[in-house]
Amino acid sequence: MQNRPWFQTDEYIGVDWEQERMDKGMARWPGAKSVQSRLEDVSGIAGDFVMCVLVFHNKFFDPELTLPVVRNLISMVRPGGR
Repeated sequence: MQNRPWFQTDEYIGVDWEQERMDKGMARWPGAKSVQSRLEDVSGIAGDFVMCVLVFHNKFFDPELTLPVVRNLISMVRPGGR
């Protein structure tokens, strides 16, 4: 949710696998939505703009998951979105 201030949108969805991070984000941005999940497992959400921050270079990220995560991120982008 650290990027929420930069988006003046009606809807903002944050995704993180750590519930503690989601709780902190929701406390700061109660109007946002949150999904506690790993990126390769997220389903059922879509947006006009999908951004991935602090994932691929994270020491806890398994490089074997790069393609599944990228594919899943792409699947979240609505038609005409970015």
